[in-house]
Amino acid sequence: MLVDRLPGVHAAILPEHRRRRTWEHFARLWPGRDGDWARLMNATPKRVATRTGVDVTAWSNSAAIPGDAVAWAGEERTRRDVVVIGSLSLAHALARADLVDEYRLITFPTVAGAGERLFATGIPGDFRFTLVEPVGPTVLTVLRRAR
Repeated sequence: MLVDRLPGVHAAILPEHRRRRTWEHFARLWPGRDGDWARLMNATPKRVATRTGVDVTAWSNSAAIPGDAVAWAGEERTRRDVVVIGSLSLAHALARADLVDEYRLITFPTVAGAGERLFATGIPGDFRFTLVEPVGPTVLTVLRRAR
């Protein structure tokens, strides 16, 4: 089960940071679902990186990040892990600020052939593969920073 393969991901421990559009989509999708992954997604404290605001009552345990999301993440990571779901631009901003220690990638066997790269030119990081494992129809890949 995928939820068992993500060490340290527990509802009381990790905030999840989403760009507003991703959060709005997930807020419509996840509250009505059931299962282990849905329970984790619904119970986890969620923080939304938004400049325009959102109705945080649409999805339980949600709140907007006050001010700059990168500064907030830098401070928050001293207390707990920060997980980014669905925002490549925020992942890039955190990497440029040297705030990424680990990537946990869940991929589906689909090749798009175009789009932005996670490891874009100019984004620092010396990461090593620590796990590559099939999990049902997906593959879990963990890359950890070599420090």
